[in-house]
Amino acid sequence: MKEETFSQSAVVDFLNQHYVAVRVNSDKNRELAKKYFVRGLPASWFVSEKGTKISSIPGYVEPKIMLYVLKFIHSDSYQKMNLNEFVKQGH
Repeated sequence: MKEETFSQSAVVDFLNQHYVAVRVNSDKNRELAKKYFVRGLPASWFVSEKGTKISSIPGYVEPKIMLYVLKFIHSDSYQKMNLNEFVKQGH
């Protein structure tokens, strides 16, 4: 994902403007990986400012889908609809 998804300017720009992105080495930070139940890599986790889990996505996520997810979570739409509904509404 580093070479593909997180190298796309639209994804990087949105992340930089609206998120605090953290890359965790789960081999070196086993306790953190255990806390968030990381079972495979890659894994993308979205956590609130207070540290509570919002959502997680296992596996590779292509740039276009990641951008939808970032917008979905940033807008708090995850609290009132699912991602498919969000995308269908033209976001």
